[in-house]
Amino acid sequence: MNQDEPYNLSNDPASDMYPSWSPVTDRIAFQSDRDGRWQIYLMKPDGSELRNYLLRKLMRLYLPGPRWEANTVLVHAERELALIPG
Repeated sequence: MNQDEPYNLSNDPASDMYPSWSPVTDRIAFQSDRDGRWQIYLMKPDGSELRNYLLRKLMRLYLPGPRWEANTVLVHAERELALIPG
């Protein structure tokens, strides 16, 4: 991967939305339905180490999407707040 050229990290036919950089820019969190249900995904900036987190109540897209607080991803699902260690 040439770091001077744009590179598609979400090369998947699913809906990948609302990317959010970690405060130290070593992870990206985003929402996707690539497995048939809305889930939160974390990956490194080069697209490696992709991990998904299925949240029971994340059945549809919730805004504003994942956001970071220190090294934890915050996700609003229904009226609950899910915390995912980064």
